[in-house]
Amino acid sequence: MACQLKFYVHCSFSIQAKREIHLTEQISLFLWKMTKPQTLDKYSRSGAYKLTCPDCNKAYVGQTGRSFTQRFKEHKNAFRSNINTSNYAKHALEHSHPFGPIHETMQILQCQGKGAHLNTIERYFIYKEFSKNNHLNDEFNITPTKFSIPY
Repeated sequence: MACQLKFYVHCSFSIQAKREIHLTEQISLFLWKMTKPQTLDKYSRSGAYKLTCPDCNKAYVGQTGRSFTQRFKEHKNAFRSNINTSNYAKHALEHSHPFGPIHETMQILQCQGKGAHLNTIERYFIYKEFSKNNHLNDEFNITPTKFSIPY
């Protein structure tokens, strides 16, 4: 009978161990699901972004109401096609600088939907780069908008 008791204790311990391992796997999977999509998903949102030249660190600030990935592809297509629709692509072509991959070139400044608030955010970051003499944006986008306050 003692032999059966030892077997029962061993079986219950291994069942308990399997439950603990299963719980650990479930927790790990849950944590992975909570953190992994956020890192993969950051370029699927819209807002203000900065493209930085890998050679000279000059920066272009822009905004998009579409995904950051889609907007990056538009800049890259302008670079590949040598068309004048992107100041960043124009700079890279004129100075024979590389374009660079999205994760090295694009910095998301702020996620925001399209609208007046996004326009203000973009102007702020353009002015910030302008004040460091580090911009690739058109000159007419740089001066902050003057607001008149009625008294």
